[in-house]
Amino acid sequence: MAKKAPDDDPEIFDKDGKINDAEMRKLMDKFKDLPEPANDDPVKREQYDAFYDKIRGAAAAECGKLKETTTFHIIGFDMGGPINYFSTQCEDEAGCLTHVTSELAVRAAQNASAFGRFELLMTCDDEKWCSRQLTGIAAMSLESTFGHGHTVDIGAFVKRKDPLQGLLLEKFATFQFEGESYGILRCIGITRPEMEFAIENGKDRLFRALKKAGVYPRTLVKRRSVPLE
Repeated sequence: MAKKAPDDDPEIFDKDGKINDAEMRKLMDKFKDLPEPANDDPVKREQYDAFYDKIRGAAAAECGKLKETTTFHIIGFDMGGPINYFSTQCEDEAGCLTHVTSELAVRAAQNASAFGRFELLMTCDDEKWCSRQLTGIAAMSLESTFGHGHTVDIGAFVKRKDPLQGLLLEKFATFQFEGESYGILRCIGITRPEMEFAIENGKDRLFRALKKAGVYPRTLVKRRSVPLE
């Protein structure tokens, strides 16, 4: 079962939340001339349920029970829209939900990390902010190679005054599926001073600083930099 993201593509829906037929026809016209997708993706559609059972199991083991529904978007990722994801049922003690992308690792176009193709995970106190950043990293993963300990400057996707200006990536889980290795990369929002500290002093020292300050593994979008030593 899937649910529509609350503020996604409102022109498709009328004020009562029903599909606007005229707008939907316009949307479908955009798809009719698209070429048939290549059949070289590493995970086939008939395998999706089994594959994402592994993703969901790995996420739930640490982050808690997940909702049965997936948050999807009328204008999908392939058309420039947000990436789909599923989420934990309950907020943690810091008011955060964990969100895990659900359409990325199955793509042949994704650049695999050292441990294989991957989905993205973030534990965050702002779902809209999280969705934007996961979508940005997902798009970048089709052109760049990411892995454990990498930092990503997201200054182009956030306001200059926003406290968090980067992401720290961490290998969250790995598993085997049909003889191939896959995994999940956790994304942790970091400030610019923290990002510069990681570049100069190494990722392990930043991980330690985030853990000591009680921030790790959460992304708290309004927080200030942690003490850096």
